[in-house]
Amino acid sequence: MKLAATGVVVVALTAIMLSASVWQAKRGLTKQQLAERRADAAKVAPVPFDAALAYGQPVALTGRFVADRQVLLDNQLVEHRNGVHVWTPARLADGGLVLVNRGWIAAAPDRQQTPSWDTPEGDVTLTGYWVRLPRAGVKVANENCAAPQWPARMVYPSHPELACLYDAPLADGIVQLDASAPHGFVRDWSVAGLTPSRHFGYAVQWLALTVCLWILVFVAWTRRDRSPIKR
Repeated sequence: MKLAATGVVVVALTAIMLSASVWQAKRGLTKQQLAERRADAAKVAPVPFDAALAYGQPVALTGRFVADRQVLLDNQLVEHRNGVHVWTPARLADGGLVLVNRGWIAAAPDRQQTPSWDTPEGDVTLTGYWVRLPRAGVKVANENCAAPQWPARMVYPSHPELACLYDAPLADGIVQLDASAPHGFVRDWSVAGLTPSRHFGYAVQWLALTVCLWILVFVAWTRRDRSPIKR
């Protein structure tokens, strides 16, 4: 019975570690492809924004920031400092909205204290990259359609969680403000999150841990077979 329980634990740990290795490898490949597409897109002139555009396109848009309906993407680290990404909706000429990630600002040690930043009034012309909404490895539920205290502090919200907060259609995605564009903060989208090499490194680590586990199992099993039988 004890041996069977140990076997179940070993198989479960193996499944978990191999899944983690595969997930990290897939994330690394995805980010590598995104980096390659971003490098190619940087050579192309921005096109007028359209929500139907493929993600990864450089875009240009003109609209008005909705200063009283901004979202803060919580728990974002830059050089080991905690902060937030400022997502400001821009109202386009047709009345629709698109979120603009204006970059990172530091958060106060006291979470009850909201960071401060400037948002221009009137029409603004922006350039950036049209990308998917970022997603966390583990989904965290936000208060869907609740009336938040603005700015709304959220953790990787989905499009439905965001769309219901506004009085007009919201494009499914976000514009990452170009590093040279005005009205932004700290922006280095090339190193947002873990780099592809870090993901690949973690994938190898998980795989190595799996191999080490089975080496230990093999050694323990061999010693068990060689041990004298107690009568």
